Amino acid sequence: MEYILMNKNTEVMEVSKDINDTVFQDIGEIYNIEYAPLVIFNNKDKEKNDLLDILTSWYDGRAIPNNRDNKNSILEHFKINKVDELLNLDYGLSLSDQYWLKPVDEEVCWDDINYFHNEYDSREFFDATYGEGSFQSLKLKSVDSDKYRTPNNSLTGQLKKTWIKVDGEDLLFKGAVTQHGFEQINEVLATMICEALEVPHVTYRLCALDSKRHHELMSVCPCIVNDEQEMISAYDIVSERDDLFGDERDMVKYIAILEEHGVPNAGEYVQKMFMLDYLILNEDRHMRNFGILRNVETLEWESVCPVYDSGRSMCTDYTELYWIFENNEVKCFTNNCIDSEKLVSYFDTPIKESQIASLRKVVPEYIEILKENQSYIKLFDNQIDMLKDGLNLRIDKFESIMREKGLLISSEKGIEGMIEKAKQKKEQCSHIHERKKEMEKIR
Repeated sequence: MEYILMNKNTEVMEVSKDINDTVFQDIGEIYNIEYAPLVIFNNKDKEKNDLLDILTSWYDGRAIPNNRDNKNSILEHFKINKVDELLNLDYGLSLSDQYWLKPVDEEVCWDDINYFHNEYDSREFFDATYGEGSFQSLKLKSVDSDKYRTPNNSLTGQLKKTWIKVDGEDLLFKGAVTQHGFEQINEVLATMICEALEVPHVTYRLCALDSKRHHELMSVCPCIVNDEQEMISAYDIVSERDDLFGDERDMVKYIAILEEHGVPNAGEYVQKMFMLDYLILNEDRHMRNFGILRNVETLEWESVCPVYDSGRSMCTDYTELYWIFENNEVKCFTNNCIDSEKLVSYFDTPIKESQIASLRKVVPEYIEILKENQSYIKLFDNQIDMLKDGLNLRIDKFESIMREKGLLISSEKGIEGMIEKAKQKKEQCSHIHERKKEMEKIR
């Protein structure tokens, strides 16, 4: 079938693919390649077969993955053979960007189909995920529409999750899958820590699902992008660079790319995201779990993407034997976990003494939430005490490290001075680097 790959109202290129899968077979006329997904634009000069593979990989990455916790119930409920069939039934639409596939023989426009402005049914997908009648237990309004037309068709990730539009706002409801099952509460913990560190973040809250078949706690958060933005993952941003190490050193390269594109406070915010991960021992900060927001009209890189998806932390997926908070593992620009202490050498952004005090206030709030929701999660009292001691220990270590590095400042003025000095030092280093390159050319 013939399509036009669209970015909101902008035609990007003509493509063709089988209607039953995610494999692209041909690329026709190219109209506005600069409006293509970044990973496709960065590879625009490759041979057609290679570009087709990249296009297929990008589109396939929009589909519900085969490792989704409740995949079989979705297949059965919607009477389909493969989860990616849902993507093809709905123009490939998403709530993470503005891309879609327009059939060349169909009169359809963005304003009529996009989910930023239009209603959609969530009941069918929610019940397919959590069991018949589960949506009704939320006491939310259900929209009577085509059950195959929903942004849930393009929800990636292993965890059970569902988009629901509540009073005009798109909210993501997400469950848990780890051994101890308190990822949802860790998302709230990450929200509180991000507030203390003053870093852009998605705000998470909790919602209880109590139905005939399910007694479950979910996290709820708003949509990250608005109707003029797209999320671009760190993976897509650095994939054009061939000189990557494949480890945490690539953080430096990633920040440099963001600064090249004028992303405000890129270094500070990326570092603070990893300060969060250091504090909560986040083992799921893979390169598709953070990135930037780009304006799809101007193509301007507007900001870092607010911190999201921090649930797999605080040892929630370990047996109690491995609850070691003195020194454990995190994920940073790698497919595999690394020693959490390796992150320390990359911290050079100062924070205030008052922020450490705010971090300490988070601990009793976190413990109270765990205890209030103990019937939904798999934790005993002694394990909650271990989490309290562990989080206090991580904050102690973080304070000691920042103090030792001279990055703990008592006033806002002191912060501004340190940031200015860091900028000057960076500019000097950049000038020296450019001078060396010029000398090498002369030689």
